[in-house]
Amino acid sequence: MRCPRGSLDSPEGIPTNILADRLKRLELIDVVTKQKYSDHARRFEYGLTQRGLDLWPVVQEMAKWGQAHMADAWEPGEWFWANQ
Repeated sequence: MRCPRGSLDSPEGIPTNILADRLKRLELIDVVTKQKYSDHARRFEYGLTQRGLDLWPVVQEMAKWGQAHMADAWEPGEWFWANQ
């Protein structure tokens, strides 16, 4: 699964170092894979493993709950729902 650039922008404004740490932790527990996609700059693409794919419906349901019960909930893009 690829997220479009900017899709991780959220009202929380998570700093890139925190995001990198969270992605590293998800990689360590085999939820995501990391693959280098640029030789000119240190840029990586993350994809879901089977374990991550199994978790995806849970993440989607949590987003639905947030939209229904929290006025300022993050509004996911079409890409988020397309991976059902």
